Amino acid sequence: PWLIYAPMINDKYITESSVIEDSKVNFSGYSPKNYKNKYYGNVTVKDAIINSLNIPPVKLLDGFQIKNVNKYTSKMGVTIKNEGLSSALGSIENGMTLKEICDAYSVFNNDGDYIKSSFIKSITVNGKSVYNENKGRINVFDKSTSYIITDALIEAKNKGTSKKLKDFNFDLAAKTGTNGDNTSNL
Repeated sequence: PWLIYAPMINDKYITESSVIEDSKVNFSGYSPKNYKNKYYGNVTVKDAIINSLNIPPVKLLDGFQIKNVNKYTSKMGVTIKNEGLSSALGSIENGMTLKEICDAYSVFNNDGDYIKSSFIKSITVNGKSVYNENKGRINVFDKSTSYIITDALIEAKNKGTSKKLKDFNFDLAAKTGTNGDNTSNL
């Protein structure tokens, strides 16, 4: 969502209602697949997010280009160097730490602003403050873009790929992901 959908929504290339064909595709030898090789035909961007489909973001990146993605991700300290379409699915050169991924997703909770997380808020020695965290805010996405993505991620929790989390008694937006045979909820 923060890598493809949010930049394209923010730049008004797509909306959550835009329709993309989710079908088998081959880009000069690169053939991404959905989980269990299942395809859904024409889907909205919102449904593609809710169901964590792989084909729509790859198709979108094919037309949008990494340089357009990087104008957003670089504000979050992430620069995509490889020009391959697999980066639409998170294949990022040198990878990312869990903290970096969580920081990237936190832009949606912060109305589009990136705030790098930290582990220490302040340090006091003998009653005197010797360190206070100075969190800077960097605007990455419009508030409306953040709302649209958050709404889709809440729906992913309610009825999509993250529905195992739907019974929690607090607000929760979630995104599943796969890496080989491993799956995770972020």
